[in-house]
Amino acid sequence: MATVRMARALAKEAIRRATGAERERTALTPDEANAQFREEVAKLEFPPDWSQPHEPFPRVAVDGAGIMYGPGTGADQARLLWRCAWYRVLLEADSEVERLAVFERLARVPEAINHPGIVEAKAGDLSVLARFVELNCPACAD
Repeated sequence: MATVRMARALAKEAIRRATGAERERTALTPDEANAQFREEVAKLEFPPDWSQPHEPFPRVAVDGAGIMYGPGTGADQARLLWRCAWYRVLLEADSEVERLAVFERLARVPEAINHPGIVEAKAGDLSVLARFVELNCPACAD
């Protein structure tokens, strides 16, 4: 019986290899996640004098264990930092002209302009956006 199971397992492995049915690796190493982050940052226009971390993804956890990241993690982090940067500019704007300029920029990105905090900010209430930034945006890197 064990011989039959072994033969089946070997046959399945041979079929998998012959058909190219290798499992695609979806996890990113820290270097890959950081490279993806830098690539996405290069595509985005951040506010003037705004700086981002060069490598936001550590190679090891606090307990010393290695870390792997999910697919798209680097790009997602770059886009979050972009939104946070512009949300902060909006919160710190001194005039309606400055606020309108930020709204124009955010309008190019549906996920940003349709954010509940932005919808409320356009109506004059910045508290929802301020709370989002407080809870979700990393401290300024500058």
